[in-house]
Amino acid sequence: MAATKKNHRIKEQLALATCSLLSQQAGAIESNWTFDSSLAFYSETDRVSVSTGMIDLSGTLTEGNKIDVSAVYDTMTGSTPTGSVENSTVQTQTGVSGSGGFDSSGAPTSLAPFEDTRLAVKFNWEHENSGRFRTTYGGSSSVEKDYTSLGYSFGIALDSSSKLTTYEFGFAGAFDTISQTGGSTPDPLGDVTNSETYGEGHRNSYDLLFGITNILSPSTLWQNNITFSVSDGYHTDPYKVISVVGNEQDRQALINAALQDAADSRSVNVADLPADVVAAITRNFDAFEVEFTRLYESRPDKRRRTSWYSKLVTRLANNQTIHLSYRYYTDDWDVTSHTIDYRHTFKMGDDSWTFEPQVRAYQQSAADFFHRSLVRGESLPEYASADNRLDEVVGATVAVKFGKQIGDNGEVRFRIAGIAWRAEEAVYDETDAILFQVSMRLGF
Repeated sequence: MAATKKNHRIKEQLALATCSLLSQQAGAIESNWTFDSSLAFYSETDRVSVSTGMIDLSGTLTEGNKIDVSAVYDTMTGSTPTGSVENSTVQTQTGVSGSGGFDSSGAPTSLAPFEDTRLAVKFNWEHENSGRFRTTYGGSSSVEKDYTSLGYSFGIALDSSSKLTTYEFGFAGAFDTISQTGGSTPDPLGDVTNSETYGEGHRNSYDLLFGITNILSPSTLWQNNITFSVSDGYHTDPYKVISVVGNEQDRQALINAALQDAADSRSVNVADLPADVVAAITRNFDAFEVEFTRLYESRPDKRRRTSWYSKLVTRLANNQTIHLSYRYYTDDWDVTSHTIDYRHTFKMGDDSWTFEPQVRAYQQSAADFFHRSLVRGESLPEYASADNRLDEVVGATVAVKFGKQIGDNGEVRFRIAGIAWRAEEAVYDETDAILFQVSMRLGF
């Protein structure tokens, strides 16, 4: 297996889409137990492919006690950006457990192949303490070849006396172990050709949620959540690198060498080269970006996040439903993002068919330590990453879902989505992908 870390943003996006699909029903299923299954396929143009299978079982165990058990299995293959630029003078590299972003001849590659699998399981138990007060306990685990995570959660929900308002409080924690394949992590900003290595990295994360849901009318519901998160420990991606490129003197030296080659081929002096030839050669180096050194990235060991999520759901008189949501996110890495999501559900035929188009827009600012590359001769910063996920980004998703209720207790759903996002400065600044899902739900 190649040593390059996969893009976790893809898995999060795929998991979010899968869970969103599983939580929406083409028709109400009035059963004590529900079994749901889903297959999802995500594919980027010439890059990453992901296949996901998910199963979920939920229902009433005893009076006042509900459980929800789910499992997800992912397989990922393809190529992912390393963070390096595409031109290099670096000749050799010994990877910890793979190519490390160089091919067998020593030539650099800014894309590196990978393959991995993930198995994740989750369990939730909801206990109704009274008609208005509920508690929820949860546990989760996720395992990959180079990443493991154990998590827990606790939640409280309290209905108002009118049952028109629900107040929520939640707390969650996760304990992650991160490494390259083989169990090591490289020295931050160490030269990839001879970097020291250390043991596994560890990160602890904690989330605190406050929420309120209001029934504004018989047909309209409004939900608001605010989440505070803190994580301490290893945040660096152990596979990502950043290039140290030539400075202006290096650029001029390469121009002079190219001019000399042109003069030698014409058996003239450089001063005698035609002006248009000199201009053309000089223009070739306008976007000068040649890597002289390749370093492993470095990120802060703390991160503080705050997010606000608001969702409005309203049912129209013509048996249509509108879902409109907005999410604001900010952290102490100077990343700020805005997400707007709109879905419109139509009931068709005898109401057993559902058609739902969706549009989502996303905008993100860059982390304060994001650099496309570093410059030779300048002092190294404390933190630096060329990961395109930390760049300034805009993105959009356009999707459509069809659902068909089968009998009284079943339904089948199909969803296809086109996903595009553009980064401002990253070497790989464009990503286009397609997502296809098929799901089945059965109540019994």
